[in-house]
Amino acid sequence: MNEKFENLRARYFPLAIRDEYEVISSDEKTATQFLHEHFSRVFPRENESGHQGTLLTAPERKSIIAELSEKTGYNSLHKEHFLFLKRGNPVGWSTGETMDFMTYYMRNTGILPEHQNRGLYSIFLQTLTKYLEEIGYERLSSQHSPDNSKMLITKLRAGFMVTGMDLDERWGSLVRLTKFLKNDRAKAFSNCFGRRLIEQTTKKN
Repeated sequence: MNEKFENLRARYFPLAIRDEYEVISSDEKTATQFLHEHFSRVFPRENESGHQGTLLTAPERKSIIAELSEKTGYNSLHKEHFLFLKRGNPVGWSTGETMDFMTYYMRNTGILPEHQNRGLYSIFLQTLTKYLEEIGYERLSSQHSPDNSKMLITKLRAGFMVTGMDLDERWGSLVRLTKFLKNDRAKAFSNCFGRRLIEQTTKKN
């Protein structure tokens, strides 16, 4: 594991949230095991075979995908795994990894229903953003179901922008959000797609 990441991570995590909760860095096995055990509680439309009407990897091909992950270098990417705890007991998770040389992909986050709507994710997101920016990332990216209004609103309030729509045979339709961690990137996006461009186009017409 990269020593730089370890040292920086230790400055931000564990993250205490109020008196009862904290977010800790976790190893991949522990975090993903908790994710798999509780995924259907957080995302109830999912089942063992995946999102209704979509396709996950056939069991007989999983070993091939695992081998491909190793050969292509995916397993060596910078990855982050966190667990949300209440008095030492896991109540949520967050995982992600390098998407490209300047983008961190927030792959999946879930908090058990009985612990939602307490501001845990918003506080975690603020700290995670500072940590990833200090590492050197310039963009954060995530994907969400179009009807996951709570998460979409939370991300938009945190400065994320809608940057696309993905149609995925594994997960269905997904809204892609991006947060620009550098002002020049945010300005470039606004110049290309934002209100300023709309105003200029309107004036020309």
